This record gives sequence, C-alpha cells and structure tokens, in this order.
Amino acid sequence: MTTAHRPTFDPARGKSNTQAAGSISHTRSLPSHTKLKYRYARISTNTDAMRKTLLENEGGLKQAATKLVAEQQQAETQVQDSEKELSDEVKAKIIEENRDDDDSGSDDEESDSDDSDSDSDDEDELLRIELERIKQERAQAKAREEERLALEEAKAREEQVAFGNPLMNPVAIKRKWNEDVVFRNQTKQARKEDSYVNDLIRSDFHRKFMNRYVR
Repeated sequence: MTTAHRPTFDPARGKSNTQAAGSISHTRSLPSHTKLKYRYARISTNTDAMRKTLLENEGGLKQAATKLVAEQQQAETQVQDSEKELSDEVKAKIIEENRDDDDSGSDDEESDSDDSDSDSDDEDELLRIELERIKQERAQAKAREEERLALEEAKAREEQVAFGNPLMNPVAIKRKWNEDVVFRNQTKQARKEDSYVNDLIRSDFHRKFMNRYVR
C-alpha cells in the first residue's frame, strides 16, 4: 500500500543539516495525555434508592423483634419476682403463726394439743391451696401475655413483608390525558370477522369483483 497520498509531517533532512538530532520535534510527537482520568462520582439511581429503603425496613424489623424479645424477658422476670415475693410472704406468715402457737400457755398446749394440730394442718392446707391458685393465675396471665406478644410480632412481620418491599406494593397506573374526552376513539371501527369460504365463486373477493366490473 502506497503512502504517497499522506502529508509529510516530518520531512527528510539532508546531510548539510547541522542541527542536533532530535532537537526539533513535531507537535504530534509530543505527549498528548499528560493528566490522569479520574472516575466520576456515582449517580444515584432508582435501584440504589430502592436498596436503601429495603435496608432501612430490614433494620426497623430487626429493632422491633429485639424490642419484643426484651419485653418478653422483662415480663418473665417480673412474674418470677412476684412469685418469689408471694412465697416468701406465705412462709413468713406460717412461721409467725407457728411462733404465736409456741408462745401460748403450756396448759393450753397440753389440753388443746390435738385441736391446735388439726387447726394448723387446716391452715397450712388452705395456704397451700391459695398458693397453688395464685401460681395458676400467674401462669395463665403469663401465657396470655406471650400469646399477645406473639400475635403482635406476627402481625408486624406480615405488615413488613406486605408493605416493606416496594416491588410488591400496588402501583397506581396513570390515566391518559384523553381518557375522559367526549369524542374519544370515534374513528375506531370494530374488527370484522373473517368470512373465509373455500370456493372462489362464493368468496367475498369474487363477489366484489363481479359487482364492480360486470354488473
């Protein structure tokens, strides 16, 4: 391939040229790219915004779950403390009654020993029954509280799943500007059904041709 059509940017020099070699250079021989190219700042898109929203919703769900767990633990601790206090009170009451019985006269103890034993046994039985009833009430209240917390947690999880993901939210379709126009789609005609007949004489094309050019 010839290069005769190309311009001579660097003409040949004769032997009479006394200039130092390389002292003259063409503009195209100079370095052109002298600066580094840096990346531009990333432009935020709808995907980034959606991802950020999903992460925020996920963080809120985790915080709600942590709060529910903390409330359950606090309720259990309160129930245990109340049961412990109640048992201590019952024990103190029993000890006090026994002490009062011991402080009574020796004559009364000898004469009414059988009656006092039976009365103390009855009182102990009543206290034991009362303690069992209180424990059952505490257990039922605890079960109801756990059930309520579980229902609230499930409801919060369902709402988070239903409305936390923007992709699953209902999208409102925008109506066109000519949706409510009075004379809309006047030129639109209903599509005619194809009446295909496997007979050239009875076909629509043959009938139109005969009506136009023969009759």
